[in-house]
Amino acid sequence: MLSEAGLAKFDPNLQERHERKRRRVRDWQLHLLGSSLPARERVLAGDLLAELGDTRQELLDVDQMRFCLVPGGPFWMGQEDDERAKLHRNETLDADYWIAQTPITTAQFAQFVADSGHQPSTPHSLRGKANRPVVYVNWHDAQAFCAWLTERWRDRLPTGWRVALPSEAAWEKAARGGEHIPKTPITTTVMQGFTTVNELDPVIENPLPKRTFPWGDDTPNNHANMESIADSTSTPGCFQSGVSPYGCADMAGNVWEWTHSKYQAYPYQEDDGREDETGQDDRVVRGGSWASAIVNARCAVRFRNHPDYNVSDHNGFRVVLVAAPVL
Repeated sequence: MLSEAGLAKFDPNLQERHERKRRRVRDWQLHLLGSSLPARERVLAGDLLAELGDTRQELLDVDQMRFCLVPGGPFWMGQEDDERAKLHRNETLDADYWIAQTPITTAQFAQFVADSGHQPSTPHSLRGKANRPVVYVNWHDAQAFCAWLTERWRDRLPTGWRVALPSEAAWEKAARGGEHIPKTPITTTVMQGFTTVNELDPVIENPLPKRTFPWGDDTPNNHANMESIADSTSTPGCFQSGVSPYGCADMAGNVWEWTHSKYQAYPYQEDDGREDETGQDDRVVRGGSWASAIVNARCAVRFRNHPDYNVSDHNGFRVVLVAAPVL
């Protein structure tokens, strides 16, 4: 009703007792994201939350973005019965890195455009709900965002670190988990600083190191925004049972995510040119989208898009913090 009456946004002229009601309605939308309501209603609550003023600054301000620690070490990449992504043990990621807990949102991308002067490849990328993943972005838009954020955080990142798109190996490890994982996910922001796994944050054996989905091997049951269950993208937090072992949200469904990697054959080798930033070779996208079939939202699934591709509301991206040259 507030939305339809044009009273969803903050109004300094609104009487305080009415503003209290508006804030209470807003806060209930956030509560409903993690409720047992049907997926479509949770997604609607997320959209109304955007209108009422989402309080989750980590989705609206790049400086408040949350990152999940992925400790170095081997992991299983691919899947036994997948001819395009054959299962193999990957030992290339021996250093820690941090991956964004959620995809980059429309609000964060708009912040980048306003600050940098970057001209998006299509204006459609700025027209989504502020708290939803940005879509209609090509690989070059995502690369430009990473370069801008690296410079913005130059004084806060450890020496030699940068913001980048994840390699497909880094993406898949974040979705599935390494052979060992932290007992409890470790998250931070650039404002809080960075840490490592230590005796206070013990690692344990990954109980499902070859898991099919970020949450395990079970067929999705309210775990992810896929198969047009909501007929659109959704704000993070609507599918809280689907997080990865490191605490990453929406790594299955919602939006396909650009990676840094060129589409080349397995097994994955980091020094075979697939992480070269030059050229117009197809780049790997991961994770499936809101319209994807379940089979295409597995951790191992790898599709390809031309780096200029920007005509879909199925494509977005998330970023990693890495020590060069690790991607």
